[in-house]
Amino acid sequence: MKQTMKRIFVHGMLASAISISVTSIITLVISASIGSGDCIRAIPAFVNKFGSDVNALIFEYSFVTGFSFICAAANEFFKIDSWNLTKATLVHFVMVFSAYVVPAWICRLFPHTLRAILLQAGFFILIYALVWISIYVRQLSAIKRINTKIADLRRGRNQN
Repeated sequence: MKQTMKRIFVHGMLASAISISVTSIITLVISASIGSGDCIRAIPAFVNKFGSDVNALIFEYSFVTGFSFICAAANEFFKIDSWNLTKATLVHFVMVFSAYVVPAWICRLFPHTLRAILLQAGFFILIYALVWISIYVRQLSAIKRINTKIADLRRGRNQN
């Protein structure tokens, strides 16, 4: 348990640093592409909801950090030997999706309409599926390489 908590902490901190950096880069790219010379830190409705740019940024960075730690914790479900891949994936997906959609709703990252919610969910599912498939294929390839090496070692032992 102590080792699991340590892994969650380290991965959560690393993911937080990367996520905050990415959000800052996105902000700079959007601000530069608008060309007004102003740095647009957050959606105006979001800033209005929290009263100031600073409060909005504090919530945004808290959201990103919380999301990072939830993702790190959700990854641990894949390490439970008694769970199959489907169960671990479903629990992981529900945790990550919930950690994304609730703060995104609060931050007004998408309009509060059924169509926008469905589009956001569809986009999230698509990205999740693409990432999941790429990780699965990479892991499958690694397992095949390991099995080939084991088979080669066995053949070498049988020939002696």
